Amino acid sequence: TSAGLNLVILDRSGRIDRVPLTGGTVVTVAGDTIPPVLSGILPGDDAVVPSRDVVVRGQVDEASPAWVYVNGGLAALEQGVFTRGLVLDEGTNVAEVWATDGAGNESEIHTFRIIADTEPPLPFEVTTDSPGWTNNSQPVLFFEAVDSASGIDHYEAALDGGAFVEAASPYTMPVSGDGVHVVTIKAV
Repeated sequence: TSAGLNLVILDRSGRIDRVPLTGGTVVTVAGDTIPPVLSGILPGDDAVVPSRDVVVRGQVDEASPAWVYVNGGLAALEQGVFTRGLVLDEGTNVAEVWATDGAGNESEIHTFRIIADTEPPLPFEVTTDSPGWTNNSQPVLFFEAVDSASGIDHYEAALDGGAFVEAASPYTMPVSGDGVHVVTIKAV
């Protein structure tokens, strides 16, 4: 047979013919040698998600009926869009997505990592080159935080309750007048 629809006519004796016979049965066979194609899979590789609950989704392109699997479980499929919820462990998780069609063709297996990071960075210490009272109007602050799941993306600093701005260690405080000043450093 060739790809596409093929008409098979089978009479009661089991003989195959191209012309309908009296009392024969008409069977339609759909030839399919092309595997399903998956695309637009989210979350992407090395995605950091703030929850242990995540929905994997994407599209499947397939003319015949298809089934999509995410980590071995059957995904919901509607109009070519598949979804399946997963519960992740804290840290790095591996996900696999593949599809199969009614003819038994299988897609490529898409393997990717999802990082669940539900915990904030560990508490960290901020030190300065000018502890206590100083005549230095621009003290330098030093800090380093640890986040075992996804690492630290960046730091932010705020002076005296003002707006946070992106910062890096060592951080030179903006010029400030006399008095006690509070600098807040957060790891993101």
